[in-house]
Amino acid sequence: MAACLRVMLPSDSISHLNIHRADAKVLQREIENAETIVTHRIAAGARQDWVNGSKAKVQLYPRVTFMAFHPDYTHVLSGEKKVMSPLGDPHSALIFHAWRNGISKADTVNLFNRGVFEKLGYFDLFDASMKAAKSEGDATGFDLPSMVRQWLSRGSFLHTINHVKLFAISDLARQVCKMIGVQPKIEYPEDVIPDPALVGPGWPIYPEVADRYGLRGSRVFKLKDNAVDGTKGSVLDLVEFVDRSFAAYAEAKGRLECAAADTPRYASISAADVALEVKPTTPKPKDNVAAAPVGKNPYKGLPDYHYWRRSVSGIQPSELDPVVDPRFQIGMTDRIGTAGSCFAQHIANRLQSSGYHYYVAEAAPAGMSAEEAARQNYGVYSARYANVYTARQLLQLFKRASGGEGLDTAEWVRPDGRIVDPFRPEITPDGFETKDAMIRSRHDHLTAVAAVMKQSDVFVFTLGLTECWEDAHGIVTPIAPGIVAAPTEEQGFRFKNLSVTEVIDDLTEALVMLRSVNPNVRVVLTVSPVPLVATFEKQHVLTATNYSKAVLRVAADEMKRKFDFVDYFPSYEIITSSSNRGRYFDDDLRSVKTEGVSHVMRVFLNHYCGQENTADIAAAKAAQDIVCEEELLDS
Repeated sequence: MAACLRVMLPSDSISHLNIHRADAKVLQREIENAETIVTHRIAAGARQDWVNGSKAKVQLYPRVTFMAFHPDYTHVLSGEKKVMSPLGDPHSALIFHAWRNGISKADTVNLFNRGVFEKLGYFDLFDASMKAAKSEGDATGFDLPSMVRQWLSRGSFLHTINHVKLFAISDLARQVCKMIGVQPKIEYPEDVIPDPALVGPGWPIYPEVADRYGLRGSRVFKLKDNAVDGTKGSVLDLVEFVDRSFAAYAEAKGRLECAAADTPRYASISAADVALEVKPTTPKPKDNVAAAPVGKNPYKGLPDYHYWRRSVSGIQPSELDPVVDPRFQIGMTDRIGTAGSCFAQHIANRLQSSGYHYYVAEAAPAGMSAEEAARQNYGVYSARYANVYTARQLLQLFKRASGGEGLDTAEWVRPDGRIVDPFRPEITPDGFETKDAMIRSRHDHLTAVAAVMKQSDVFVFTLGLTECWEDAHGIVTPIAPGIVAAPTEEQGFRFKNLSVTEVIDDLTEALVMLRSVNPNVRVVLTVSPVPLVATFEKQHVLTATNYSKAVLRVAADEMKRKFDFVDYFPSYEIITSSSNRGRYFDDDLRSVKTEGVSHVMRVFLNHYCGQENTADIAAAKAAQDIVCEEELLDS
């Protein structure tokens, strides 16, 4: 923190002292002379009293400790003295348990497997880590859970459980500057200084744990840099780390204790658990892909779907099927939640009409007629959010549903004086009579969204747009202000066209957030094939459409590469393929015909649900009444 602030505020004199280890007189003098004290919360005592009695402005900032990614990290004691591992203070609870129970080094290495981690609860610490972050954030005035989720969009934000990477510390430092009312000269110190924590040890995120959160995993343990001989970046693999840890325990004096390894869950782990390991095998050639001999045409013998002529131009348009190896299946009893652009409604309607458990968490009130429920937008999606066009809109919706603060924007007012919820401007055609009525409806809605996040077995999200409108604080709405109702000038709405990096970051954060509250959820991403009604960019609507679809398609593919619980379904490709020569679009060249919807759902049900259905035009026509707020742009 001090290193960041020195870069950010070069005109200020910034000193750093460890409040627990610094000489008492020096510390007291520094506190007395300070204008501002930036500090963690500290235990009660004389040094805390000096801070409390100071005339300086005191700004707290949070400790960041996050066990979810390093659940094996612990300490070993001999009496009250810490035993040193090859990395210094950090130890592996699993390695210590194995050493203490006479498990061989080779078997200890093999205990690092998914089955053992499952028994030890290594995959169940995310919620507890986020609760701890919220508690620490609340105590210091930071929305730490939201910051953690944002950091996760960049990968791991930790070197060890409490050694935070520079980009995250810089984020905290920017917030500190904002809280104490100073403007940094250099806003991003991570761009100009090295990470000070890199001199210390680095604990890996084991691959089995990393897979859970879409992070990069390894078994490489980084040693502390050697200040004497200047050696930097030395590492140990798991075999070496086990060997040297065993040696450290054998050499240590006295009775060794480890609170983590003393818990009952470790008592259940024995050498027999190496059998839980799924041994890696040499992959067999699949469809001859890996079988091409050196010096020969590597494309020869590939399956038909690799070739344009065999799988696109040389088949009937109705036979086009671009799905290869879906990642999971959807059962009749799986709760299927949906959100997204207008096209997502087609998927929801067809799943429901096919007898699948389409999950609706926000149902119409008892006694409301079916016609009125439809008019009030109940059941259009799993919750009454109307169209969720952008990844940022989805992310902010998830954050609001999870209790995130600072994500609201003021109500809009229609010409007739009725109140409109900016996040759902067309959800109630009659508008709301009062702001309180709107707030009550929004509260009920967000409760339902939280249920969709937690209870869906499968979540289908259709990416629709990159163009959006945001207020002065970056809060986005599904439609431009002024079309349905007018915002206040203070809200400062402006046009925003999201970049591919922004969409990837937003989607990553949203999916990590979803998975954190629902560890078993599976996600299907699609891209809407429907072109833009209009663009606010100074370019032709056709090029604006192609930009938007390209960005969304790339982002969806990145999510599939990053997360093993995410799959991409090519509805966009089926509808827009040149093989059907535009026959799936209506005369306006935007609206998707029932034949196109039926083709998409036939392929979807075949691959994800095991149904060999033929095109059902009648069912598609029955699901044709689609709600689309974007149409208002051209009204």
